[in-house]
Amino acid sequence: MSALGLSKGEIKRQKILGAVIGFVQTNQGSPTVQNIMELTGIRSFNTVSRHLKALQQEGFLDWEPGSNGKITVLGETPS
Repeated sequence: MSALGLSKGEIKRQKILGAVIGFVQTNQGSPTVQNIMELTGIRSFNTVSRHLKALQQEGFLDWEPGSNGKITVLGETPS
Protein backbone atom coordinates (compact mmCIF):
# COMPACT_ATOMS: atom_id res chain seq x y z
CA MET A 1 0.00 0.00 0.00
CA SER A 2 1.12 3.53 -0.74
CA ALA A 3 1.04 6.45 1.68
CA LEU A 4 -2.43 7.28 0.31
CA GLY A 5 -3.71 3.77 0.98
CA LEU A 6 -3.77 2.75 -2.69
CA SER A 7 -2.45 -0.58 -3.91
CA LYS A 8 0.07 -0.77 -6.75
CA GLY A 9 -2.74 -1.95 -9.05
CA GLU A 10 -4.95 0.99 -8.12
CA ILE A 11 -2.09 3.40 -8.77
CA LYS A 12 -1.48 1.83 -12.20
CA ARG A 13 -5.18 2.00 -13.04
CA GLN A 14 -5.29 5.69 -12.13
CA LYS A 15 -2.19 6.28 -14.27
CA ILE A 16 -3.76 4.42 -17.21
CA LEU A 17 -7.10 6.22 -16.86
CA GLY A 18 -5.29 9.57 -16.74
CA ALA A 19 -3.35 8.65 -19.88
CA VAL A 20 -6.56 7.65 -21.70
CA ILE A 21 -8.33 10.88 -20.70
CA GLY A 22 -5.33 13.00 -21.71
CA PHE A 23 -4.97 11.21 -25.04
CA VAL A 24 -8.67 11.62 -25.89
CA GLN A 25 -8.60 15.34 -25.00
CA THR A 26 -5.43 15.95 -27.02
CA ASN A 27 -6.05 13.71 -30.02
CA GLN A 28 -9.85 13.56 -30.24
CA GLY A 29 -9.69 9.79 -30.60
CA SER A 30 -9.10 6.58 -28.68
CA PRO A 31 -5.58 5.50 -27.72
CA THR A 32 -4.30 2.06 -28.54
CA VAL A 33 -2.83 -0.21 -25.88
CA GLN A 34 0.57 0.66 -27.40
CA ASN A 35 -0.17 4.39 -26.95
CA ILE A 36 -1.05 3.77 -23.30
CA MET A 37 2.13 1.76 -22.80
CA GLU A 38 4.19 4.64 -24.16
CA LEU A 39 2.33 7.29 -22.12
CA THR A 40 2.55 5.39 -18.82
CA GLY A 41 5.90 3.68 -19.17
CA ILE A 42 4.28 0.29 -18.58
CA ARG A 43 6.17 -2.18 -20.76
CA SER A 44 3.73 -5.09 -20.73
CA PHE A 45 0.80 -5.26 -23.15
CA ASN A 46 -0.88 -7.81 -20.86
CA THR A 47 -0.55 -5.56 -17.80
CA VAL A 48 -2.21 -2.64 -19.60
CA SER A 49 -4.93 -4.95 -20.96
CA ARG A 50 -5.61 -6.38 -17.52
CA HIS A 51 -5.97 -2.91 -16.01
CA LEU A 52 -8.18 -1.72 -18.88
CA LYS A 53 -10.48 -4.68 -18.17
CA ALA A 54 -10.51 -3.78 -14.46
CA LEU A 55 -11.33 -0.13 -15.26
CA GLN A 56 -14.14 -1.35 -17.51
CA GLN A 57 -15.53 -3.60 -14.76
CA GLU A 58 -15.33 -0.66 -12.32
CA GLY A 59 -17.40 1.44 -14.74
CA PHE A 60 -14.75 4.05 -15.61
CA LEU A 61 -14.43 3.17 -19.28
CA ASP A 62 -15.71 0.98 -22.06
CA TRP A 63 -13.15 -0.97 -24.05
CA GLU A 64 -13.54 -3.12 -27.14
CA PRO A 65 -10.43 -5.33 -27.28
CA GLY A 66 -9.29 -6.38 -30.71
CA SER A 67 -8.26 -4.65 -33.89
CA ASN A 68 -10.53 -1.65 -33.20
CA GLY A 69 -9.55 -1.32 -29.55
CA LYS A 70 -11.91 1.62 -29.02
CA ILE A 71 -11.75 3.06 -25.49
CA THR A 72 -14.51 5.35 -24.24
CA VAL A 73 -14.30 7.13 -20.88
CA LEU A 74 -17.51 6.84 -18.86
CA GLY A 75 -18.84 8.69 -15.84
CA GLU A 76 -16.72 10.21 -13.13
CA THR A 77 -13.04 9.53 -12.63
CA PRO A 78 -11.66 8.26 -9.32
CA SER A 79 -10.22 10.83 -6.92
